[in-house]
Amino acid sequence: MKMYVTKMMLASIVSILLFISCKKEQSQELQLQQTGEENLLVEAQQAVNEKKAEAAAFEKEYNSFTEPVAARHTNKNVLEVLQYPCFFKSFTAAVVKTGLVSTLSASTLHATLFAPTDAAFSKLAPPFNNAANIAGITDPDSIYALRNIILYHLLGTQKFRHQFPLGRSSAASLKPEEGLNDHVLYTSNSFGVLLINGKSLVLLSNLNASNGVIHIVDD
Repeated sequence: MKMYVTKMMLASIVSILLFISCKKEQSQELQLQQTGEENLLVEAQQAVNEKKAEAAAFEKEYNSFTEPVAARHTNKNVLEVLQYPCFFKSFTAAVVKTGLVSTLSASTLHATLFAPTDAAFSKLAPPFNNAANIAGITDPDSIYALRNIILYHLLGTQKFRHQFPLGRSSAASLKPEEGLNDHVLYTSNSFGVLLINGKSLVLLSNLNASNGVIHIVDD
């Protein structure tokens, strides 16, 4: 009987120890999970801060020119606005090469243009990577592809920065639809940062023109 009681006591102690051990493991798992979530939040905040810093640096550089003040007057169309300052030589060359000058100069356009900088074009493969190469394009297929790139950066209606809803949204561009949703722009508007397709950062918003509004992008 005494041995039976001893065995029962040992079994109880083992059960208690196992229970405590399980609780300790659960607590450690919870702490690890919380630590992981905290690290993700820190990384996300760092990413947001970096994007904001990039936008602020570009805006400072943009405003260091004297021309932008005049360029923001609404009596200029979107192409005329982008002549000042000289961040858009590649974009302008692309518009000329693809025969879209009259489209972007039209008083009836009333569009939203996501204008890529020269630095954005430089990320593309030749011959789309700079103004000189673009001006030298003769291949019809390349010109057609370039035309679609430009049209993909245009929305058919004016949309100012505050009109983009918080979170994720999408809008159809003026690019002809040739594949499933290949003409759709996806936007992400969170923590004061506006991204296009999860990658392209809006560096500067709401440049007014007589026939639309311009948002400058880095990709």
